[in-house]
Amino acid sequence: MIDFEVNGQKYRASKLSAMDQLHVSRKLGPLVPQILPAAIKVKESGMDDLSALATMFTPFTTAVAQMSKADCDELFATVLGVVQRYQNGAWAHVWNAASKSPMFEDIELMEMFQIAGKVVQDSLGGFINGLLASLPQSNSTTAA
Repeated sequence: MIDFEVNGQKYRASKLSAMDQLHVSRKLGPLVPQILPAAIKVKESGMDDLSALATMFTPFTTAVAQMSKADCDELFATVLGVVQRYQNGAWAHVWNAASKSPMFEDIELMEMFQIAGKVVQDSLGGFINGLLASLPQSNSTTAA
């Protein structure tokens, strides 16, 4: 379980089950070719390099835009389904599975992406880091 904050709100998320990890990774798999070059740049320059992180935004949003509505809905429903928000002294689920929508009206797109990103990082981070670690380092000083 991880605790984190997004836009001044406290959140808590359980790890995705192994089967949900499998299905989320299947949905994110097609994004890898578009995101991988930017991820390599982030790995080489460090997570504190905002320009490197910014390079991941465009391919990620482009790849998500290319997903079918059903795949996108399923991905976010699965990921947000393990998240709770601290509200009025208690933890409340942020996703309503029946209506397939957020339980809080103030959760907008950017917050939804950030929350989903935290869950994916926590649940699939070891797997993703293993993939990145196995990649050969590029030589950025080599002339093209």
